[in-house]
Amino acid sequence: MFKKMNLKTLLIILVVVLGVYLILDYTGDNERNFKSQLTSFDKDDVTRIEYYKKGDYENSIIITRKNNGWFVDKDNNEYPADSNRVKRMIELLHNLKVDRVEAKNKERWKKYKVSDSLSTRVKMYAGEELLADIHLGKFSFSQPPKQQKMQQQRRRSRQNMTTFVRLAGEQPVYGVKGLLSMSFPENVGQLRDKTIVEAKGSINRIKFSGKYNYALNSTSGRWMVDSQPADSATAASYVNILKSVKGSAFADVQESALGKPAQTAVIERTNDESITIKAYEAPSNINSDYIINSTANSEAWFTDKRNLFSRIFKERAHFLKDK
Repeated sequence: MFKKMNLKTLLIILVVVLGVYLILDYTGDNERNFKSQLTSFDKDDVTRIEYYKKGDYENSIIITRKNNGWFVDKDNNEYPADSNRVKRMIELLHNLKVDRVEAKNKERWKKYKVSDSLSTRVKMYAGEELLADIHLGKFSFSQPPKQQKMQQQRRRSRQNMTTFVRLAGEQPVYGVKGLLSMSFPENVGQLRDKTIVEAKGSINRIKFSGKYNYALNSTSGRWMVDSQPADSATAASYVNILKSVKGSAFADVQESALGKPAQTAVIERTNDESITIKAYEAPSNINSDYIINSTANSEAWFTDKRNLFSRIFKERAHFLKDK
């Protein structure tokens, strides 16, 4: 009887000890109980990104991949998105590792701005499959020691940027390396493709018509303005700039309201399609001299901010040696 009682007592004690261990293991202070990696998915699988700021889900921003390109929705309209910026968003979240655990329950959500009303909530999908659903909160920055060299300071500065995040539906708050929320802007214009010219092929001719009427030609390795020799350094510098031109401010305008273009430039390339850029006199309700559009990004219209017109369209004398 005594032995049986001892065996029964030992079993009870063992069950109690095991239960206490499991409770402490789950709720204790040891950080190994928390996730070491918050997201894990293939970057190429992402077909849609949705996010909104500070609980404003009615104004969520949606970015969708279609035909190998990215498009952003605005006011029920789709616009080509800056693919490099979208790829950076995915890169930031596709393999998100935990740097440290900051909080274990919702009482500290407000401090780290990871609550629904304070955070940026981001969802990434592969078709209808949810790959990631995460709240991005505030970030902190630790200044590196003053005695470090400048190069070391820059490297350490990047390492010491921490963003506080929380997985949707979970309570813990984690610190992860990097500046995440700033990569998901509230202004849709920051996500749109600002390309005016992206000329990867070799440019051999630019034909100007309108305010300026002439052609800049490459003949046997020499640049000519119509039949006159051009200043080679000036022409080469201009063509190099013209290979990649981006706008900075979008114009909310319809082509039908613009009339005829005031200036046109047709960029001809070896073994590639030509690119046509047009500049229109801006309507009186737009604070700009010109509105500029290109066949390289035909759905985007830009104002003449940062002297865009003068960067693209040069008068004839600009290239002449005796100017």
